[in-house]
Amino acid sequence: MEYTQASAASLAQAQERIRETFIELIGLRIIAVTSERAVAEMPFIPQLQQLTGVFHAGALLTLADTTATFACMYWSSGTIDGSAEQFPLTIQLGTNFIRNTNQGTVRAEATPVHRGRTTMVVETRVSDAAGRLLMIVTTTHLLVGR
Repeated sequence: MEYTQASAASLAQAQERIRETFIELIGLRIIAVTSERAVAEMPFIPQLQQLTGVFHAGALLTLADTTATFACMYWSSGTIDGSAEQFPLTIQLGTNFIRNTNQGTVRAEATPVHRGRTTMVVETRVSDAAGRLLMIVTTTHLLVGR
């Protein structure tokens, strides 16, 4: 497969697309989407913490799932602007939590495990600002018509 990447304009369109959604509320920023991976970041803010003062698992899972979804959008259609005829709906999500943090910016990197015509499987690794692994998430996406 030839290496390709979403343009800066496409990344800006994708970021605009998430405005006024839960994804924007958590502060997620799409950094890169290519034929090999997708990367997004999210800062630690007090509103994203659980009772013990570290990231709430739901916030971290949202980062991972959203990064995987943008990856599948690009891998299936070559676009991330929402114009594709199909959307990669998450139908399964498995998570291994390794550790947590309460500072800095966390980064998710999604890579393909399987790219089929109707389903895709993605592994997303979430790390803290020091590069320590926080969680590994495996998602299965079903490509559905809009």
